[in-house]
Amino acid sequence: QAINFGNTTQGIVLGYYYDTLGSEIGGNTVSPTSGSYNYYVRGKLGECYSDYRTIPIQVNERPSLELLPEYAVCSGAGFYLRNLVESHGGEQLLYYDASDNTQITEIRDTIFSDKTYKIISATGNGCQSKEKFIDVKVISQPDFDLPSEVAVCEGGSINLAREVYNVNISEYKVEVRENGQLVDPIVSPEVETVYQIKILSEVEPVCASVSKGITVKITTSPTIQIHGLKDVCEGNQVTLTALPVGGEWSSSNHAYAIVDNAGVVTGITPGNVVLTYRYENGSCSNSGTLDFTIKPIP
Repeated sequence: QAINFGNTTQGIVLGYYYDTLGSEIGGNTVSPTSGSYNYYVRGKLGECYSDYRTIPIQVNERPSLELLPEYAVCSGAGFYLRNLVESHGGEQLLYYDASDNTQITEIRDTIFSDKTYKIISATGNGCQSKEKFIDVKVISQPDFDLPSEVAVCEGGSINLAREVYNVNISEYKVEVRENGQLVDPIVSPEVETVYQIKILSEVEPVCASVSKGITVKITTSPTIQIHGLKDVCEGNQVTLTALPVGGEWSSSNHAYAIVDNAGVVTGITPGNVVLTYRYENGSCSNSGTLDFTIKPIP
C-alpha cells in the first residue's frame, strides 16, 4: 500500500524526502514491501534547510487468502460462509455481497439464486488481504410426483420407490418413512398405512425434496364362483356365469372349445378342456377353473 508523508508542517515546505539509501524520492509517496524501513526528510524555509528527520516505517505483510474454486448449495438451504474459504492467514474474515458491496455480518447465509461473494482476510493491525470473489451456484430442490394412494393385496408387498415419477433430477435415491422412522422402500403393511416419501440427490451437494404422503390400502383377494353346465355338444353353445363380475375367460385348448368374456362356450370338437376365469381386484387377482367336456353329436 502507498504511504503519503504529507507536505507541510509549521509553515515549512517538506519537499525533500530520501529513502533508506539516501537517494532523494520524487514526490512524497512511497510503496514499500513488507519489512522495517527508515525514511528521511528535511524541510526548506526560504533558502535554509532543516536537519534531517527520521521517519520509521514498519510494513506488515498482507494476510493470505485462498477460496475454493467452486461451491454449490441447495436452494433455500443455509450454509456457513466460512465453507467458501480454503485457507487464510488473517485473524478474521470479512464477507460482502459483491452485487452491492454490502457487508454480511452473519456467519450463515441462505440463498435461492446464484450469488457472488467478496471475501477479505484481515489482521488485528489493520492489514487486509487482497479482495477475492467466489460464485456460489444454487442447485434446484428435487421434486417429484406421487399417487395419493396405492393398493396391495393382503399378505403382499409393494415397492414404494417405483411409485415415484416425474422426477426433475437424473440421479437420486428414495427415502421412505413410517411414523417418522426410516424404513425399506419395499413395504408389507398388514393394515392401511400412510408413508412419507422424499427424494435426495446423489451428487454433491445432497439436496432433499419436500416429503409427500402416500396411503397404502389393503385389498382382499377375490373369491371366485363359477356356475353353469360342464359340457356341451360339438357345434353348440352354453353360457357360464362367474362371480365377481368383470373377469376374463380363457380355454386351455381352442381346438376343442372357445369361450368369450361373456362366458359363452362354443364346442368345436369332442374332447376335454379346462376353462379358466380370472378376476383382478386392484393389486389382487384370483382364478377359478372348470373341467369342461365337449360331447359328440349322437
